[in-house]
Amino acid sequence: AQMNTYPRWPPVPDNFFTTYYEPTDALLKVLPWQEPPKVVVHLRWPDGAYDKRTGLDNATYDALGEMLPTDTFLVTNNVQLYERFGGKYGWKSSQWKHVTHSALGFDFATHHITPYKFNADMNIQLYSDWYSILRAEKVYHTFSDFSLSAVHWMNVESKTILGMEDGKLQLVDDPWKRDGWTEP
Repeated sequence: AQMNTYPRWPPVPDNFFTTYYEPTDALLKVLPWQEPPKVVVHLRWPDGAYDKRTGLDNATYDALGEMLPTDTFLVTNNVQLYERFGGKYGWKSSQWKHVTHSALGFDFATHHITPYKFNADMNIQLYSDWYSILRAEKVYHTFSDFSLSAVHWMNVESKTILGMEDGKLQLVDDPWKRDGWTEP
């Protein structure tokens, strides 16, 4: 995942986003929870063969499911994972029927690029997922600028999922914690 790198902006105060912004009524209507989830897992599937994301295999899924509480909330662009984690581990999710890549028009449920027109429904769905990550107390995510941006604006405790190595789940600190902040 060498592309789409989120800028490593300077630190912000805790609760930065909610200090200056509040959700719209439209967002509040679509949120699938009343109270923000304590733990969110964001599993970001790749955009294609050139996108080599890690942590998207059955062994990693099982390790996450066994490690995390049953009230974990799943955000993903692979809608088939809702059933897997909900049925096997009791996790909650948005239960979207389709998730469309906002720039490419790729529908992750059908695996097709569709005639694409980004609309208000798609926008509020994406914002609902991003806001769920933003409001969590702890986030585990595969590499994704979507989740990295959300955890940045609230200083959410988070780890990047790398997958399994020698039978152990590999989690690492996010880039700015490992490498420091990028100067503007």
